[in-house]
Amino acid sequence: MSLIVHDTISLTTSSGVSSIQLCIGDITKLSKEEQVDVLVVSAFPGDYSPTPSSLIGALSINLGISVRNLSQDKEEDLRKQYFCWWSKPLHERHSFRRILCFEGGFGSRGSSPPKVVGAVFRCLIPILSGKDSKGGSVIMPLLASGDQGYSKALMLRLIINSAIQWIKTGLELKTLKVVLFSRNPTKPDKSHEPLFESFQKLKDTYGDKELTSVQEIIYDVYMSHCPKDHQTALNIAKFLRTERKIKVFHDFQELNDDDSWQEEIFNIMGKCARVIALLSPGYLETESCIEQYNMALCINRRSQETVLAPFYITSMDYMPTYMSLIQYEDCRQKDTEKIKAASHHVANSLKRPQEDVLTGVTETKTIETLNYDVFISYSHQNKAHAEKVLQTLTSLDPELKIFIDTSGLNTGTSWQQKLYNSLDASRSTIALLSPDYIKSRVCYEEFCLSHALFMDKDSMMDLVSVLVEPVEKLPLWCEQPLPVDCTPPEVDADQVLSSVCTDLVNRLKGANNAQRVQDLKKGSLTLESSMEHHRKSVFVLRSGVLTKPVNLTASNDEDSLRVNHTSDAATSADGQQTGVDPSTHNTSTEVTSSSSTSSQLKSSSSATCDVALSFAPGDSKSAMVLKQLLLEKIPSLKISEPKAEDFSRVQSLDVARVIVPLLSSAFLTSNELVQELNIAICRNRGSSRRVLFPVPVGVVPPKPSYVHLIPSEFSCNDYRWACKVLDQAMQNEVHRLAHGNDIDVDLAFCLRCAAFSISERLLGEESKDLDLDNRVLLNVHEVEEKWRRVQMALQQEDGLAVSWKVAFGIKIETNMDDLKPAGNTEELEVKPEVNTEDTMAEEIESNGVELHRNDTSNESENTCDQPGPSEHGVEAGSNEPVSPKEHKTVHFNVDGGEVDGSNSSTRAESKACLLI
Repeated sequence: MSLIVHDTISLTTSSGVSSIQLCIGDITKLSKEEQVDVLVVSAFPGDYSPTPSSLIGALSINLGISVRNLSQDKEEDLRKQYFCWWSKPLHERHSFRRILCFEGGFGSRGSSPPKVVGAVFRCLIPILSGKDSKGGSVIMPLLASGDQGYSKALMLRLIINSAIQWIKTGLELKTLKVVLFSRNPTKPDKSHEPLFESFQKLKDTYGDKELTSVQEIIYDVYMSHCPKDHQTALNIAKFLRTERKIKVFHDFQELNDDDSWQEEIFNIMGKCARVIALLSPGYLETESCIEQYNMALCINRRSQETVLAPFYITSMDYMPTYMSLIQYEDCRQKDTEKIKAASHHVANSLKRPQEDVLTGVTETKTIETLNYDVFISYSHQNKAHAEKVLQTLTSLDPELKIFIDTSGLNTGTSWQQKLYNSLDASRSTIALLSPDYIKSRVCYEEFCLSHALFMDKDSMMDLVSVLVEPVEKLPLWCEQPLPVDCTPPEVDADQVLSSVCTDLVNRLKGANNAQRVQDLKKGSLTLESSMEHHRKSVFVLRSGVLTKPVNLTASNDEDSLRVNHTSDAATSADGQQTGVDPSTHNTSTEVTSSSSTSSQLKSSSSATCDVALSFAPGDSKSAMVLKQLLLEKIPSLKISEPKAEDFSRVQSLDVARVIVPLLSSAFLTSNELVQELNIAICRNRGSSRRVLFPVPVGVVPPKPSYVHLIPSEFSCNDYRWACKVLDQAMQNEVHRLAHGNDIDVDLAFCLRCAAFSISERLLGEESKDLDLDNRVLLNVHEVEEKWRRVQMALQQEDGLAVSWKVAFGIKIETNMDDLKPAGNTEELEVKPEVNTEDTMAEEIESNGVELHRNDTSNESENTCDQPGPSEHGVEAGSNEPVSPKEHKTVHFNVDGGEVDGSNSSTRAESKACLLI
C-alpha cells in the first residue's frame, strides 16, 4: 500500500473545487494510477546528498532518481528569486512528471525555510499552467522538517496556509497531497497525532467555505509607513478623524518571519477603502513597506475604485519605476499644508460609495467611456499659457469636456496610461510648443500620438499646434501641422490664442471640421502602414545590403528630447528626476564590446533578471519558443515570466535589462499585463539604452493607439514581403522552427527576428547605423521621412537584385539593354509601395520586362510558405537551371521574387540571411 488519505480540506473557488489531503505513507511508493504533476522536495542550499533519512535519499535508493544529476540540467532555476528550481520532465515510468526542489535558505538574505515556503506555490504557477499539466496535482512531504530539523507542526501550518491563499488567488492547484512518512501507514503513530489536530483546526477554519467572497470594508484608510514616519502618519490620522470621523488603521505592521504569506497585513488592507503610502527614503528601506505597497498595488489593479493614494513626503534619490507611474500627492518636504490638502482629497474620495471589487477590469476596456473634446498638451514650464487656453475654451463653451493633467490625473491612478487613453478619447489636441516642450520626452509622446491620430485616414482627430515661446528651429517631429506663431513682438499673443480657440470650438460644433482635417492631412496614411514602413527601414538597414550609408540625421533634431522631463508627467512638480533606470544607471554593468560573449555577459551583469517576458496565458507557446531561441544564443540568460499574484514581479521588471511584451488581444485585456507594459515604457523613457522590445504575436486591436506606436522591428505580417529577399537556407530554417513548434511560419519568422535583435542588445552588438534610439513612441512624420531616404538608397544602389526593389516598392523604369537597377538614376523614380504585387507586375511589364507567371489559381498571398531547394543554379519555384547569359529578359515568380538575372542577387540574398 502506498498512501492512506487521513483527512481532506475541500475548498470552493471560482474555478471549481480544490482539495488538500493529509496523507500517510511513502511517497516513493506512489502508484502510477495516482500520478501527479509535481513532487516537491527540500534540500540544504546546493546540497543534494542522498542521506538515508531524507526523501532525496529514498528517491535515489528506491527509484534511481538522482536529484543531484537533475540539478545539473534544470528546466528553470529561480533560487535567487524564489528559492526553488525544477527539473525537466522525468521518464514516463515514474509517478510524478517533475521534481521541484525547495532550498529555503538559498542566497544571502538570511531567509529561513518557514519564512519563504510560500515561494513554492509561486513557482508552481507556471508548471501547473503548462500544456503538459495533468489536472494540477502536487505531492510533498513536510518540507524542511527532516534533516533540516524545523518543527513539523509549524511547517504543516505554513504549507497549508500558503496553499489556501494561493488557491484563493487563482493557482490552478486541484489536489495537494501533504505526506507524513510511514513505512507502515496502517499502523498508528502517536507522533502524528499533534499534526492531525493541527490539520483539523485548519479544516474547521477553511473547509467547505467559499473563497471568492468580497471582504467587508471596516476601515476607511490604511496607513502604510515606515517607523521613521510614524508621527507623520499619526498627524494624518488625526486630521482625517477631525474632518469626517474617518476610521484609520495606522499601526506599523512588521513582516511575520514565521509566516510565508503575510495574512494579517493582507486581511486588514483588504478591508480598507483607501491605502495611503507615505513615500520616503525610509519607506524604500523597509521590507514590510515594500510588501504593503505591492499588495496595495495589486488591490488597486483589481478594483473599479482607486484604492492606493501615495503621499510623497520626503525626496529620494531614486524611486522605483512602478512607483513613479502611480500619480502621487507631492507633500515634500513633509509640508504640513500640502499634507492637509492631500488628506482632504482622500477624505472627499471616501464620500463616493466604493463598489464591489471586480477582477480583470482594465483601463483599456474603459477607453470608449471616456469622452473629451480637447486635450491640452503642454510643458509645466508653460503652465500659465495652458491655463489661459483652458479659460478661453471654457468661456467660449462651458459644456466642453477638456482634459488637462492638473485636474484629469487623480491620486493613485496610472498617470501614463491615463494620458494615453485620454488622448485616444479626445476629438482634438492643442499642443503649446516651446523650447521646454521640445526637450520633454513626455510632451513628445503626447504630440506623437496626437499627430498619428491626426494623420491616420481612419481617424478624425484635429491637431492644432501653437508656438507660445520662440524656438530657433522646430524639429521634424513637430513641423506638421504648421504651428500658429504667437511669439513675434508685433503680435497680440492673447488675441491669437483666442482666435485659435474660437476656430477650434467652431469646428468641434460642426463647422466643416471633417473637411478641414482631411485637407490638412498628407496622403492617406494609416498607423498600420506607417509602422510597416518603419519595420521595412530597419530590415533594409540591418541587412547590410546598402553599400553606402544612409543619411538619417536630418530626420531627428539633436536639440530635442534631451531631458526626461518628469515634471511634465505631473508626478514631480519640481522637475526632480525620480525614475532613473537602475539597470543602466551604472553603465559599468552593461556589456558594450562588439566581441562580447555569453560568458562575458554572465560575469559583467549583476542584474537578477536579464529578460522579463510579459505575455497572456494563451500566448505561452510563443513565449516558450522565444525563450528557447534566446537561450540557444545566450545559455546563461536569467529570464523572468509573469506569475499570478506575484507581488515581487514589479521589482523584477524594475531591474530587468530587457522587457519583452508579447502583444495580442488577450494581453491588452489583462490589467496586470498592461501595467507591466507601462512600467516598461516608463523605464525606456528614462534609460540611456533601449529596454523595451515589444513583439506582436497576435492581432492587436486598434485601441489603445499608443501600443501601435511603440517601436518594434517585428510583426507576424512581415514574412510575406521579407521572404522575397531571404536566401533559401534561412527560409528553410524558419519553416523548421514553425513545424517543430506547431506554429505558423509568419509567427516563427517574427520570433526568430526578435530573438536576434534582443540578443544583439544584451551582448552590446547593436549596429549604430540602424538609428534605433530608445524613444517610447514613434513619430509618423519622422518614420515616413526615414522610409523615403531608405527607398532612395535602394533605388540608387548599384548591382542590387531586382527582387529587393520589387519587395520594397521601388518603381523600376529601365530598358531591355540595361537591366542594372541603378544604372541611370536620372530615369529612376522613388515611389511608395502601392496596392499589391500584381500592380507592380503591371508596371514591370509596361517597361518592356517580360513577367513570368506561374499558375496562381491556388496561390496564397504569402507565396513563400513552401520553399524548395536552391542548389546548382535552380531557384525555388523554377524547374529550369538559371542561365542569365542566354536571356534578355528578367523572369519573376508571381510573388515578385527574381528567378534569374544578374549575379548581384547572390550578394543581396546572402546579406538578407544575416538579419536573423
